[in-house]
Amino acid sequence: MRMDEFYSRVYDTVCEIPYGRVCTYSQIAKSIEAPTYSRHVGQALKSLHPESHVPWHRVINSRGCISKRDRPSGERNQKDRLEEEGVEVWQTSMGEYKVSLKDYFWQPVAPLPSFNDA
Repeated sequence: MRMDEFYSRVYDTVCEIPYGRVCTYSQIAKSIEAPTYSRHVGQALKSLHPESHVPWHRVINSRGCISKRDRPSGERNQKDRLEEEGVEVWQTSMGEYKVSLKDYFWQPVAPLPSFNDA
């Protein structure tokens, strides 16, 4: 899969995450049949234009935490956006922002098999 196709599939999948729900980088990677590419999912989201319609803020790490950014304001921005959607976010004793995956996790639908591969 080419990187532009990978990025496009990431963005399409992230756009499916419902308002008020979250998904993990690893689940996005698995859902687009690239299970070892969770870090690339993060890179794809990091490369989005600031005015993008893709709800990047709904993607968190597999521990239920908002991933660290180059600037702390990025973490607070993601926290604020999630809270605006009704997602409860709390700060751990380690200073990380965390979300209950039990309460807010969205499971992507498995991709349909491609008939172009036949």
